[in-house]
Amino acid sequence: MRIFLSILWGWSLASFATAQILPESGQSFHAEKFISYTEHTDSLNDIHYQVGTYNPADSPDIHLPIYLRIARQGSEKYYDLDTKYDPDMFSFPDLSSDRLVIIKGRYAFYVYDIHQQTLSRKLQPGLGQYEGEDAISGLYAGLTLFDNEKFILGNVQGFGVFCFDISDPADPVELMQYAVKKADEELPFYAFLYKTDSNLFDILCAQPDTSSKSLIPRLYKRLKTVRYVAQGIALAIDISKVSDTILKCLSLPDSQTPLSRTNHPSVRPLLYDGQRRYNYPNSHWQSPIAVHVHAVTGRISALLYPKASLREPTLL
Repeated sequence: MRIFLSILWGWSLASFATAQILPESGQSFHAEKFISYTEHTDSLNDIHYQVGTYNPADSPDIHLPIYLRIARQGSEKYYDLDTKYDPDMFSFPDLSSDRLVIIKGRYAFYVYDIHQQTLSRKLQPGLGQYEGEDAISGLYAGLTLFDNEKFILGNVQGFGVFCFDISDPADPVELMQYAVKKADEELPFYAFLYKTDSNLFDILCAQPDTSSKSLIPRLYKRLKTVRYVAQGIALAIDISKVSDTILKCLSLPDSQTPLSRTNHPSVRPLLYDGQRRYNYPNSHWQSPIAVHVHAVTGRISALLYPKASLREPTLL
């Protein structure tokens, strides 16, 4: 069955989301029972961050609730990070942001908005998209902000590149990952589809930087490529064949691949039944088409619409 990718966006992992983390009540929290494991000071904004364990009842348990302490402007707040494990593995990556602070744990991270003073829920990359095989497969690195801090990406050892939409830092949403590998490529290229407010799509692509290998195989410390390969396009696709279709597009020679961006002067928008399509007058297809990504070259390929009917796309 042919269906539009707007349904695909509905597959986003928002179903796993809970409300943002709110601070504990100051009257009920016993600050003297908080033991710090790691800290970070933002001298520009005069904010001090600490991550540590909280043991108000002096419990002998090894695994204790882990809290984030934020002290600013003469006040302090404590946030329950919804975990009891590995307090010594928390850190504050330097992502050179004036607005966001990332609190990084072993398998998950949190986004704190300095201006709005909101803390996101626990964000576990790949949740619902893959199952970890062991204690190593969920480790991640290479956190990268993209497009004016609209997205955050990184690399999970057993999953590959992930991408969260953090345009609302209090309620991030993970995008569905598509991995496409060409025979002559060492690593797959990862694509993410982002639905815009106008019911069109942007396509992001990323690859790990293989020169940033760590002691753990496939755990790369940096991303090599993060970019849009298309923006503001309409896509129609058989969801069950997403990866196959992208792979077929990757196999097309460059001479058969249309232009790289929809704002190219030779690309004219075509409106049909309220849906935006793009006509490539100089391409060999010579028909209105919906667009697909040619991830490696940064160009976009297409789904050809038969001239007899624009309603049913023919998959490549």
